Amino acid sequence: MKNPYGGRLASALLLLFFCLTPLSFRAAAAQSNDLSWKLEGVADAVVAYGDGFLALAQGSVWACRAGEREPGLVLAANAGAAIDDIFAGGAGSVLALTVTSATYDIYRIDVEAAALSLMWSIPKQDAPVEVMRRILWQDGQIVIEYQNDSIRKSDLLFFDTATEKTMSRYGCDVSMLAPCEGRTLLGVRMRYEDGANLIVFYDMDTGQTTPVCELGVLPEAICFEPEKRQIVAFVAPNASLFSASGEAGAQVYLPVAHEAWMGRQCAVNTSRLFALSDGTSLLAARLEARQDTKALQITRYNAEGEETKRFRLSHPEIPVQTVNMGYQLTPAMISQLIRGNDTATDIYMVRTFETGYCELLEKGFCYDLTDQEEIYNRVACMPPALSQALMRGGRLLGVPVEMEFDSWAMLACSYETLDELGIALEEIPTNLLDLLDKAAQWYQDGVLDGVRLFNSDDQAFALTWFALNNYAQYASAECKALDYDTPLFRSLMEKCDRLCALITRQGKLSDAAPYLFASVTPKAMLFDQDGGQSAFLPITPQAGMPPRYPVYVTVAVLNPLSQNKEQALVYLRSLIKNLPAETRLYFWPEQAGEEERAQYQEQRQIAVEEIARLQGALDGGALDIAGRNEIQLQLADALRWLEELETRQRWEVSPDAVSAYLSIKDGVFVPGSIVSDMIDEAMGDAVRQYAAGEMSSAALVEAIVRKAGLIRLERGE
Repeated sequence: MKNPYGGRLASALLLLFFCLTPLSFRAAAAQSNDLSWKLEGVADAVVAYGDGFLALAQGSVWACRAGEREPGLVLAANAGAAIDDIFAGGAGSVLALTVTSATYDIYRIDVEAAALSLMWSIPKQDAPVEVMRRILWQDGQIVIEYQNDSIRKSDLLFFDTATEKTMSRYGCDVSMLAPCEGRTLLGVRMRYEDGANLIVFYDMDTGQTTPVCELGVLPEAICFEPEKRQIVAFVAPNASLFSASGEAGAQVYLPVAHEAWMGRQCAVNTSRLFALSDGTSLLAARLEARQDTKALQITRYNAEGEETKRFRLSHPEIPVQTVNMGYQLTPAMISQLIRGNDTATDIYMVRTFETGYCELLEKGFCYDLTDQEEIYNRVACMPPALSQALMRGGRLLGVPVEMEFDSWAMLACSYETLDELGIALEEIPTNLLDLLDKAAQWYQDGVLDGVRLFNSDDQAFALTWFALNNYAQYASAECKALDYDTPLFRSLMEKCDRLCALITRQGKLSDAAPYLFASVTPKAMLFDQDGGQSAFLPITPQAGMPPRYPVYVTVAVLNPLSQNKEQALVYLRSLIKNLPAETRLYFWPEQAGEEERAQYQEQRQIAVEEIARLQGALDGGALDIAGRNEIQLQLADALRWLEELETRQRWEVSPDAVSAYLSIKDGVFVPGSIVSDMIDEAMGDAVRQYAAGEMSSAALVEAIVRKAGLIRLERGE
């Protein structure tokens, strides 16, 4: 069900946590024209009512009226019944669903009187399965949609309100149902031959579907507007209108800023006002609305980023949309698009490790941001190892978005395995040459009998791949040509060869066997909550080298052909100004300080007061045994919640994280794309052949040396 929690305090506190814990962005004031409302909790359901809407949030029903900035409370949570859902009924009425152990009870909501009246009880044993997606009213029937084993299909329960009889239909090739007209529902189904997402009409009598139109991606919400017989399908950030025969109409922009993995709730009222849930906000827009401003287009290699969602909250007046081109969006593709006069894209998101990234900056494919004082001054304060990845010849050509550590600079040691083997952490060398020798000695002495050296089902591959990457990253950190034809690398590979032979002699171990090492990124050290920092070991190729920490930066670059540069610059200024605390620590360590989560103090005070109340109830002596047991359970839940707040929910950036990052910041660097050219899929295949015994170590070394030489030759090094 939508509310799977019972009446115990643990459930209430968990709901309170999700309600109060801030997301990575905060809602601003209502949009201009008062078509946005802030709710006290996530909008679990939305129903058209009068000139506005009713919304269900954390069990309470709120009235959101057009022209009124604040929602009005209609029914408080647990006021007469624990409401799990609300939905439109016949003749403009609004119905509420509550769930008991035996029935699904349907109430009519009297909004003016703020009261509920029981209408029907549906026996729970008639439900096909336990997890309900949605409940709706259509032509005198209540339809309950359940999720079966497939997220693309549904089981349906039909309840005839006149006869109070039920009928179930299983495995329907339709989901995301919405009321439509007559004996028809609106829904979505996949065409499995090509994965297309179809909006369909579903015949309640026959179970047959009639395709209406096709969408490239699964919509987040759908609904039907009866006055003009239009289908509204929302795919962030636009609501697209379709006629009942499938012709595409206008698009209406809504400044959504929150993820919607489980879909969104939506409704259209009699004024053709479209409302859409967006986290704890309810957004609305007129279906006749027209955009006066061209939408700012962000073209990127993955799904929409948090920076764009933050921007929509702070600048709802600037429409912004994301185009996800997947991993085909390489620097070479960006260059090709700009050469082809791409004026649709305003900002490209690109990654520093991609082949051709440096050339993209150097050859005029990025708008010069040097005269943007606010942006330039911020970048100039970054450590040189990071800022130089955004600049060429003194010109600023990109804005940092986020940073990701590479996993080839450190190893994590299993404390449990170390204890079992009697190995002190201090015994483990922090350079590869000595570490490979030490591991070989452990194998020869039987220390590692029954233990995997790496947390991998192919230890020989993991070992060799780590050595290859670690050497490449360190060479890049030193700004050296990627030369594998060196005594150091050949020595590393000889030691790998010896160790791989010992691993092979040990025989294959099960995945459940304990392991000694796992690859890890420094982020686990910086933001570890369990005090395990000392288990993380920076690894260098040989002794005497300072530790290095490779990072990849996502960079926003402005298309020089953009027709929307002023708004794009607003976006870039907002982006760099509103980076989250963790990212600010990475990019500006000297300016960083510990940062408490917003509302932590408020959450803590609520927990402390609840603990005091429960303790007072126990000390009062007026409870029977059953009552005391229930209060003690609630008190234990509250104490656990307070501990969770203190240990895991207090800090956005903790003092320990600041100290840990300051201790490694001088070793952080951005690798050149030559590393990704070298350590590619083809090289991975060669190492797998070696690990499987299909290639000698000498042949592998020569293949590596030859490839590195060809790359250097192509680059003129």
